[in-house]
Amino acid sequence: MYNQEPEKVIAQLARKIAQLRKKRNLTQEKLAELIDVGREHLSKVETNKRRFSIEKLVIIANVLEVQVRDLFTFDD
Repeated sequence: MYNQEPEKVIAQLARKIAQLRKKRNLTQEKLAELIDVGREHLSKVETNKRRFSIEKLVIIANVLEVQVRDLFTFDD
């Protein structure tokens, strides 16, 4: 049985979104525009203060040109 802590996974997801955004040379402002949210909202998601819906994660994956599962592939 797995014992994954939801808060830890969410924090890793937040870091992964920021990492992939930077890898694509996108500013927070540009990614926010592409996924139709405010820059401040995206900033709060990347710093684990807010969360996105599953639907928005699919849109983010599409914009970042990765599969949704890649958002949940963590290095640490």
